[in-house]
Amino acid sequence: LATPRLGLLAHRRGLARFVDLRFAIAMNLLIQRCAAAGTFGTVSVTLSEVTLRKYAGDCRASADHFPWLASVSPALCLSSEVTGAGASRAEYWRLRRGEENGANLRRRLLQSGKVQHYEGEQGAERNVRTEFADGEVQYYEGERGAERMVRVEFADGTVQYYEGERGAERMVRLVLPSNVVHYEGERG
Repeated sequence: LATPRLGLLAHRRGLARFVDLRFAIAMNLLIQRCAAAGTFGTVSVTLSEVTLRKYAGDCRASADHFPWLASVSPALCLSSEVTGAGASRAEYWRLRRGEENGANLRRRLLQSGKVQHYEGEQGAERNVRTEFADGEVQYYEGERGAERMVRVEFADGTVQYYEGERGAERMVRLVLPSNVVHYEGERG
């Protein structure tokens, strides 16, 4: 893969050995540069916010990659900060525009391993997904402060679906590996 054309071919075909997140971002940058230059020329390109948000949402993402991301896209990259103590000690990932921190993308509680993922502009971030160390994943919808749980996926493949406002969610469907159960009526 010493040539950009072979790298692009591997990226487009999704070859297992070339699905690394940094490789994918590098190939996306190359595609952008080629499109901007009309050929394999040298043009400065900034990573898109969409690409960085996808990266931060991937379970393979690592803050160890942030210096590399900043080197290829200094105008828009990711930053990491650890705050708090004990059970509330957390690592925050944020968008960074130049030297200024932007929207929160994720929060990982270091002691429990719980990871919360956010969407939205700075100051209006809302929780859209929470991952637990045991493999449970909770999904949320709604505006900031009114997020309601809509689905829970478990490591064994079981999925629970919920309806209702925040704090009054009720399970309406349970999908098990062997069957599906529907629930009616109010919570409780």
